Amino acid sequence: MQLFLFLVSVCLLCLTHVCAERDYVLELAQAVHRHGARSPVVDHNITEICGFEFPCGFLNREGQQQTVQVGHFLRHRYTADETVVDPTHPFLPDELYNLTVAYSRSSNVPRTLQSAEGVLRGLFPNMTHYYPAILAETTTTDLLLRADNLAAIYADTNFAKEELKEVCNPVADAEFPDGTLLNQIAAEVHSDEFCSNPKKRVSCAKKLCDIGRCYQTTGRLAEDGYPLLREHLPELCTVAACVNRFKSSFNASNPVHVLQGSRGQVLVQEILHNARQKMKGKNTYKFMDYSTHDSTLRPLAGTLGDNSDLAMMPTFATTYVFELLRRATAAEGSTEVGDYAMRVKRGHPGVTPDTNFEFAWDDFELRCMRAAGDVYVAEGNVCPLEDFIRFIDSSKPTNAAGLCYVDPVLLARMKCPADAEETKEVLNSDCKLYRQQCPSYACGDGYRLDGVDYGCYKSTKSASPGRGVGSLVFFFFLGAALTIACLYVIKRLYKRSTQNRYETVATLEESEVAAVV
Repeated sequence: MQLFLFLVSVCLLCLTHVCAERDYVLELAQAVHRHGARSPVVDHNITEICGFEFPCGFLNREGQQQTVQVGHFLRHRYTADETVVDPTHPFLPDELYNLTVAYSRSSNVPRTLQSAEGVLRGLFPNMTHYYPAILAETTTTDLLLRADNLAAIYADTNFAKEELKEVCNPVADAEFPDGTLLNQIAAEVHSDEFCSNPKKRVSCAKKLCDIGRCYQTTGRLAEDGYPLLREHLPELCTVAACVNRFKSSFNASNPVHVLQGSRGQVLVQEILHNARQKMKGKNTYKFMDYSTHDSTLRPLAGTLGDNSDLAMMPTFATTYVFELLRRATAAEGSTEVGDYAMRVKRGHPGVTPDTNFEFAWDDFELRCMRAAGDVYVAEGNVCPLEDFIRFIDSSKPTNAAGLCYVDPVLLARMKCPADAEETKEVLNSDCKLYRQQCPSYACGDGYRLDGVDYGCYKSTKSASPGRGVGSLVFFFFLGAALTIACLYVIKRLYKRSTQNRYETVATLEESEVAAVV
């Protein structure tokens, strides 16, 4: 009897857990993932470091497996995981790829395009009719999935190198107090010349971390020949995490960050837009996938409030999943924000071949914000939608330019001052790119941006908004007066023409009468 009661209690607890999870109905799933494992990205000793089968920077066989595993995991989650769906009515019942069900967008880079296809292969295992449509934008203009193109990040990456050294040189020195050790590690992977300059020790450590992680995924790191790289990979990646945090994190006590806003805002606002469209019945997709780079995942983590080493060093195929949930008690098709919640989870496939690259969640904690302004960690990573939006909006920019706002010091180094006089020289490519991306904010007060040569020129007769409005009103009334005058002249001409016609007709009639008589 006691055993029976115990079993009943266990069943009730399990049912309670499932029911608690099922307090919500899944409406939309959105995934943002890094590409799978690739060969290292280097410009030196390419053949020795990358080999021939998969050129430098290309998705390798292990990376292909990782992305398919992401898709397999999500397929199980949305068809058979009782804590997420009712298996008798799965969220994604069809094994065939369907354009009306799944949306896929990628950065315009081979490894991310291939990774997007890999996820879809795992998600829709029936290959009978598999012709995926993966959207992509030109690399230089993609601001959604190439966060490194955003003006603020681009400026920090290319023109804040001295500030970066001030922050990360001490980290490198703490991890490698013996300066010769970095050179010894570099020699194992044909990078001793690249790492020969002590002033570039941070860049050296970051590059060695990337090579080590690439070799780790293929199993090459475990082979003989890389004992120092294998032993010191964690320290190398600690230095790399410092660099990534400098470029991607959000610090509310940093006045420039506050002006710019958190650096993942563009992507998170896209995700929220998709959710709102779903609530309005204007988004027919069930699954939306974004295939991107670690340089985009890091700012995303910062906007979600996670600046940890794990967030700043996402492994290959790391995936964030955003699930729009409707309360089970809410009417289907409800547009009320209060009827919805957002669940956000993060995970990644295994990083070594012996794991079979199986996917698992990590310990990411979702943060939310109540109306009173207090931040809390969501239970089960589920936030009421309004609290999730409130937290995201708390790191929106305070300057209208947002991520187009660039520290004036960096603009000067870019040789792209906002208040420049008429430029006789040809603009450098960095300045031109900035002004193309941010035309409304590229020139200072009293200057205008020329749409042809992208120079900042002094404005003419538009020193104040009042004068501009006055000119507009003057020309409006001038145009109206000219229109009235033209109409008056036309009317007089028409009247005179009509009168002359009548006089001519009368004369002809009199002549005809005289002839008859």
